Formats: sequence, C-alpha cells, structure tokens
Amino acid sequence: GIRIYASGNTIGWNLCDSNTNHGIYLKGGTNNLIENNTIRANANYGVYLTSSSSGNEFHNNTLTGNTGGTIYNNDSTDVNAQYNYWGTISETDIQNSTYDRRDDASKGWILYSPWWDSNFTTLHYADIDPPYTTDDYDGLWHRYDVLVTLTAIDNGTGVYATYYRIDGGAWQTGNNVTIHAWANHTNDGNHTIEYYSEDWARNNETVRSVTVHIDTTPPELRVFYENATDRVRKYAVDDLDPVPLKRMKKRGTLRTFILTDHAGNVAIIKADWYDGVKNGWRVRKMVFRKVGYNGGPWQYFDHARWGMRTLKTGTTVTKMRQVTGAGSWYIEGTYRQTRGTTRIHVSDNGWTTHVYSGLTASEVWASNGSLRYVLP
Repeated sequence: GIRIYASGNTIGWNLCDSNTNHGIYLKGGTNNLIENNTIRANANYGVYLTSSSSGNEFHNNTLTGNTGGTIYNNDSTDVNAQYNYWGTISETDIQNSTYDRRDDASKGWILYSPWWDSNFTTLHYADIDPPYTTDDYDGLWHRYDVLVTLTAIDNGTGVYATYYRIDGGAWQTGNNVTIHAWANHTNDGNHTIEYYSEDWARNNETVRSVTVHIDTTPPELRVFYENATDRVRKYAVDDLDPVPLKRMKKRGTLRTFILTDHAGNVAIIKADWYDGVKNGWRVRKMVFRKVGYNGGPWQYFDHARWGMRTLKTGTTVTKMRQVTGAGSWYIEGTYRQTRGTTRIHVSDNGWTTHVYSGLTASEVWASNGSLRYVLP
C-alpha cells in the first residue's frame, strides 16, 4: 500500500488493491489531501491514520471490500471524509465500516456526510432527525427506591447513547435511573430527572424531564381545641401530603389512630382519652401510649400527653387564659423522639405550626423533649 509520513501533499488517482495490510497508512502525515483513489480489497483497513495524523482530508475516493473496514481514525481530531463512495449508500453500514469516536470516546469523528453512490452522480446525506426518549415513571409518591427506565428510539442511524442527570447534577450515561428513598428521610421530596439521547449521526434531542416524588415520613397527629364548637379535634397532617387520611377506632377509653399518606406510609398511634369533671373543672386530656411506623415494632412514649381544663359556671363556660399564679390554664405536650419524624401536634384554636418547628406564643419552655405552651 501507500505509506505517508510527510505533510501538505496531494495523493490522487492511485489504485490501492489487495494489499496484505492497509491500503493507505498515514504515520504522522498531516494536512494531506487524499482524493480520487480506488482503495479496495485490502487485508486490513482501506485507510489507517495514526495518533499523530491530523488535518488530512479524503474526497471522491472509492473504498470497497477492505477486510478491516474503510477508515480507522486513531487520532483525537476529526477527519473530513466527505464526498466518497463507501461501497454502500447505507449510513449505518458506513458507520459500521469506520472506527472513530463512536467506538472510542478519545478519538475524533469521521465526517462522512454527504457521500456518493457508486456512479458518483447522486449525493446522500446523513440522518438529521434526533432520537426520541421516554420514561416509565408512574407519577405517584413512593416510600421505596424508584427505578426509572429511559427508552430511546431512532429511525435513522440508531441510538448512540442516553444521558441523564438528577437535580441539576453531573450528566451521566445510562438508561436506568434510581432515586433513593433513604431511611433517614434526607431524600424526601421532589427530584427532577433531566434526560436526552444522541444518535450515531450526532443528533441530540431536546432535553426532557420528569419529577419523581419520594416520601418516607408517616403523617403526624394534630390535636387542638376549637373555640367555636368547644370540641377537641384530631386529624392527620403531613408536610408532603395535603390530604393524609385518618381513621380512629374506639374501645373504652382507648383511641387508635391510623394515619396514612399518599406514599403508603402508615403511623398507628394508641392513646387514652379522658373527658370528665374534677373539682369543678372539666378536664380533657389524651395520654399517648405507643406508636408504630410502617409495620415496624411498637415504640413507647416516656410521657406524651395533650390536656386542657375549663371552668363551668351555670351554663357559661369560662376559659381561663393567662391567669397568674398557681392553676394557670395551659396546653402541655411532652414527647420523646425515638424513630422517624412523627410528632404529636399541640395547639390552641387555629395554630398550625409543628411542635418541632417552633411556636409563636407568649411563653415556651423546652427541656429534655418536654414543651409547655402557655396561651397568650
């Protein structure tokens, strides 16, 4: 075959046929123009460029029947190989016959489009339509790891790779994306997966995205006194679910609260309820016994209760507020955090702030997990 070590030459009108290695071998040759050659039936590649060969151009050549392939680019720069006949008009076959960045990310591309037919009369152009990628996320909230599969199709040269990133992080290559649901709840919330695919003709589709919802935290029980109805209300609250479900079972003084959110997290809280009169005061209180999360073992409260008392004179209920000295009326909540983030909500009428997020009250004491909230 032909070996080229020099630079800046034009090599044309040669027949490189049936050589025992490559048809044309460029070793360090740069900025050469190789045109109007017939390069066929060689035992290895039709053209081989070493890692130090750059700036070379190939035009109007015929490359057919070479055992190894048409052109092997072992350099990191792109090769301009437009307007050649590659022994086929199939773009996929042309790509399969070359060796470039599609095979090794450290190599340059072989720029083969447009290309001639066998008669050098009709030009063919590369695929210009990008791939189309979809995801299989179901749109629901989950309390376990979520695996999202990305599926790309391309009707031209085929899919080269699919890329994704999570929450604006670094781009990665792959079709399977896992959003973790850590047991310590640190990954709870919404997570955005951005993704797109590239085809073998280097067409990139527009970036798409999907938002995955993770919630590993069970709902909380809110207990508060409602002035308008003179009733104690109990219902479920959840930071990520605006409408968690609450069921309550009664057996004597025992109350069992079953709280469920959109991800299937379940908190079961058992408490004793007391509503009676003592020394002229109406006393209402709830003493919490134990809690279970998502089917796990029971955890017992050291001392957790909600309570209030009112004074009744005739038919008028007088609520004692901000009374000095002994006998002040207060709402008290005492709890111990053992696992997870479920707490007991303590409030007066209209208060919606979580206990662990702080209170907007006139006086608050907090010590060893105990909290006392004095009404303003």
